Amino acid sequence: MGQQWRLRPKAIVILVVTASITLVAATFVAWLLETAVGVPDASAVYLVAVVITAVVGGTPGAITSSVGSFLLYNYFFTEPRGDLRHR
Repeated sequence: MGQQWRLRPKAIVILVVTASITLVAATFVAWLLETAVGVPDASAVYLVAVVITAVVGGTPGAITSSVGSFLLYNYFFTEPRGDLRHR
């Protein structure tokens, strides 16, 4: 059968902390690039967060971080800002 992901509680905590720190940092850097520097689309910054979390947390970390990246970028940087609803 397929591989099952069984993470110990300590590994889950490390994964969540790593994903949280890298995603907050990526959001700040993307904001800084778009507002201060004038980069029109700084979404590639989130790839760094996903890769770092994947190295630390493996596939579950990469999946968690990529979903978080998607939600954060859409919430903060796409119109309408501050809203996840499609209009």
